[in-house]
Amino acid sequence: MKIYSHENLSLYRPLPYFSYGKMHEPLEIPERMVELLKEPAALGLEVTAATDIGIAPILAVHDNESCNYVT
Repeated sequence: MKIYSHENLSLYRPLPYFSYGKMHEPLEIPERMVELLKEPAALGLEVTAATDIGIAPILAVHDNESCNYVT
């Protein structure tokens, strides 16, 4: 099993949102990723740092218009 993560995930902190008549705190917070990544480590699995490989792999299977990518 390959597991990928990126350190920039810790920068993403979504704002509370309004749904079904109430304000909600988002579940996807940086602290959750820290906790999630503890389990692969405990199982001896390697977590690889994701790298930016550009848009080329996506454009190899999708045309520019279908993926809404603007160059």
